[in-house]
Amino acid sequence: MAASKSAPLRHDPKRQAGKGQKTREHILEMARRCMNEKGVGNVNCRCIAKAAGLTPGNIYYYFDNIEAIRAELGKQIGRDVKANLATLTGHVHTASGRRQATIDWLSIVWKWRYFFLDFDQIIRSDERVRADVRASQKATVDIQAKALEDFLKSNGVKLTRRDKELCRDIAVSGWIVSLNWIQHVSLHNDLSQMTREDFIGTVDRYMTVSRTLFNKDFLTKLLHSHST
Repeated sequence: MAASKSAPLRHDPKRQAGKGQKTREHILEMARRCMNEKGVGNVNCRCIAKAAGLTPGNIYYYFDNIEAIRAELGKQIGRDVKANLATLTGHVHTASGRRQATIDWLSIVWKWRYFFLDFDQIIRSDERVRADVRASQKATVDIQAKALEDFLKSNGVKLTRRDKELCRDIAVSGWIVSLNWIQHVSLHNDLSQMTREDFIGTVDRYMTVSRTLFNKDFLTKLLHSHST
């Protein structure tokens, strides 16, 4: 008598784990969308449950509270920023590359616009998110400063220690400006009526002047003006 094939387990642990991970990711995606639409302070677990088509109990099965959801989203922001940094160094040596680097960064800002709109409040209120953002901020500044140094060196500029410090100051200023991009746009536009392409196009126009920071003559004069 031929041995019959054993029926698959009704509750396969690996299958259940995969399903659970998808549910968790779905909750986080709905949380991000809700916060982008309503602002981080106006979203709770019930809002997320409704958007996700789940019960509040389903949400609490995966996350203890709204703070835990925000903390996990903060980690995702950190990962997105670090992934973007990996492409930055290779972009800064050409005009088209610098523009693409800007667009790539703006895509992240748009994806996480709730975070950039409420940046100060979130950083003050959530220690776990603060740590992730500080790490990403430092990495951003370090790479941008190095990119500026490399750009100047490749154009024959000999950098002093003070010059390198100023490159870092410029990089810090760039981070601060980036946090204000979406706030500036939100004051003049209804974000709920904008698409990602609208947002990037609007900020791209606002930031045209700032691209002079990547002009060798401008940077050289700036360095020399601070050397005395």
